[in-house]
Amino acid sequence: MNRFDAAAAWDSLPAEAQRAFGIAALISVIGAEGEDRGLAPLQGYIAAAHEGAHAAKMIAADHGLLPDLLRLPDLAIIGVQACPGCGCTDACSCATVGEEPCHWTATGLCSSCAAAAEGQEATFAGKLLVREGGYLLNVEIVDGNETTRAFKIDGSFLSRDENGRWLFVDGFLYGTFRSALLDDGPASDVAAAALSALGVPVLDMGTAQQRVADAGVPLLNITLMERRQAAKGV
Repeated sequence: MNRFDAAAAWDSLPAEAQRAFGIAALISVIGAEGEDRGLAPLQGYIAAAHEGAHAAKMIAADHGLLPDLLRLPDLAIIGVQACPGCGCTDACSCATVGEEPCHWTATGLCSSCAAAAEGQEATFAGKLLVREGGYLLNVEIVDGNETTRAFKIDGSFLSRDENGRWLFVDGFLYGTFRSALLDDGPASDVAAAALSALGVPVLDMGTAQQRVADAGVPLLNITLMERRQAAKGV
């Protein structure tokens, strides 16, 4: 899922708007805390929480941020791990069967989303990917033969470049290369969101580039390779 980047939005605000927004947010936090503690006068704290939040909302709207605020925010900027599927956290977990709280799985999804994602599909870069355990499987017919390619979810990631193109990097390290798929089609945002819901985390471009550099293994862009082969008639 393409999350709202609060840091980038904040940096886009002029200094006077940042100050006004910060004051409004602080008022809202004080009001919410007073309401949670049942402090008197209770209605005053409730009003402060509401009016502070409303003032911050109006500042965001005045600077063109309101449409972006409808996207789920990326909580990593405040050091909080959130499920890439539903957005739950340690403090705000979702409930599974029997109302037991969810827990983290190896893929980074919470247990509720991991269970729901099993067997689910996403189409990315023209390839149908099916979630099976900790892998995304792609089955294709090549020269009359069935070929299965497995992408490991643990260690994989999605990233969107400045031109709006989405890159999915496989969690497998093959020693000499690491597979990647590129989706630059008109529905690439939808494709990336569907893949994220299957447990693939979304990273900003800088973090993604650092991950690739740290692995020390070059990327094999399967999408570009197949396009070149198609152009040659191979």
